[in-house]
Amino acid sequence: METKLGANTYDAGYKGEYGRFREQKTDDFENHELFADAAVFLDVRNRLNLRLQYLERVDPRGTLNLTATPTPNEWHQPSIQALYVYGAEGAQGRIEVQGGHLEKRYVNNRFATAALDRNDTDYGATFLWRAMPKTYLSVAFKQSVHDYVQPGSALNSTDTFGFIGVRWDATALTSGRLALGRQTKRFDSATNPDFSALAWEGGINWKPLTYSTVDYSTKRSTSESTGLGSTILTQTHQLAWNHAWSGRISSNLATALLDDQFQNAPIASAGNARSEEHTSELQSRLHLVCRLLLEKK
Repeated sequence: METKLGANTYDAGYKGEYGRFREQKTDDFENHELFADAAVFLDVRNRLNLRLQYLERVDPRGTLNLTATPTPNEWHQPSIQALYVYGAEGAQGRIEVQGGHLEKRYVNNRFATAALDRNDTDYGATFLWRAMPKTYLSVAFKQSVHDYVQPGSALNSTDTFGFIGVRWDATALTSGRLALGRQTKRFDSATNPDFSALAWEGGINWKPLTYSTVDYSTKRSTSESTGLGSTILTQTHQLAWNHAWSGRISSNLATALLDDQFQNAPIASAGNARSEEHTSELQSRLHLVCRLLLEKK
């Protein structure tokens, strides 16, 4: 649902995913997502975007590196994100300030999942400088603080990112962004060694037709441990094609490639730790979604 009041836009929505198994009924699951967004145009130089989200989801059995559980691991996660932009469109310089907070809690199989409950707080700023009429150079600094609920957790940490990048809108057909930098993860406990690696984020939007777009996005950064090792270095590549076949029917075709490298993960045969990756997991998915737009022409 979406509504507009003057220059401001507000929307809210729900997304549900329901899985049912013919044989192993204990693996049935339901995923729910509720969200509300506000894009507020304060004046020509000041804009504010807000997002509230609530997730109820499950991690299927075997996807966490924990003690085996009899049923999927259920969790809920409320979160808030904000982005403030100072600077008019096309101005020589622009500043973006962002921040957010989430609380992730597992609700069942607590003997295995209690150690993964955590609060995340992130904040950062990006400075943009117009180098050419439709090209901006960017410098960004971001931090994410991961605070685990379990007392004395060795996974409490702070991620620090520094990026240099470029954003462009070269033609009516192509736009994109790319930021390259470094991430450093520092743990509060000496149990886990600090970690530093190359990081990037970016994407390209190609619009060969007014009713057809191709989007490519890529990112390299760490994600939180699922029970094996201190952190996971994740590299993703996503490609999506959106096409409007008519005023009421459109389709989305997407594929994604993910590479997870487990850091400081124990080697089962030796019982010690490896400083680099424990394993690499490659996953690809292909889905086709057709939507019927119910609004009248």
